[in-house]
Amino acid sequence: MSKKTELYGSIIFKIAAVSNFIVSIPVFIIYDIYVGMMTPIPPIYPFLVWIWCGMATLWGVMFWEISTDMKKKYSLIKYSYLEKSITSLSVLTAFLTENVPLSFFIMIIFTDIMWIPIFIIIHWKVTILTRKE
Repeated sequence: MSKKTELYGSIIFKIAAVSNFIVSIPVFIIYDIYVGMMTPIPPIYPFLVWIWCGMATLWGVMFWEISTDMKKKYSLIKYSYLEKSITSLSVLTAFLTENVPLSFFIMIIFTDIMWIPIFIIIHWKVTILTRKE
């Protein structure tokens, strides 16, 4: 694998990990303030928000893990865009059926949707470069 691909991929996955941590960890510390920024009406079941944020934190851990050795961990990369796709489609459906506000959907654009093509490109490049070796 080229050093350039490995370096850029590692940096991108570290940024993605930190992004997940920034978005998810505050829910456990300042739930009311954080949720209040996303929706005027708090969810009926806060534990679902906590579960989602716990999973987002764990995905951040996986992104960090990928960043530590792109070559050895390239098989995990596909799960990065699959996870982001599931979240994005779920939130898009919820938005279109008026179950989440626009502010929440906009947040998902920046925390999930924009990462999908980036992760797919990295997966493609790392897979091709790893096969050549």
